[in-house]
Amino acid sequence: MKSKATVIHEPGHMQLETFELPKTPPDHVLVKTTVTSICSTDIKVFKGHTPVGRYPLTMGHEIAGKVVEIGSEAAAWYD
Repeated sequence: MKSKATVIHEPGHMQLETFELPKTPPDHVLVKTTVTSICSTDIKVFKGHTPVGRYPLTMGHEIAGKVVEIGSEAAAWYD
């Protein structure tokens, strides 16, 4: 399955990239993002004004979406 993300490679340089998703680990849940937001932390990372970011870095850590796959171990947590 393919996905897209906006990736920062260095301060001030970001681009939309397509990549192959790895297999969902047994203790993970795969969420198809429907909405994401960019907050003030993302802006600081984009501008290189914080030591938090290590590049390359995917933008947008505040998301909403739909669960599309549940790993076998994770499924047991929701029974």
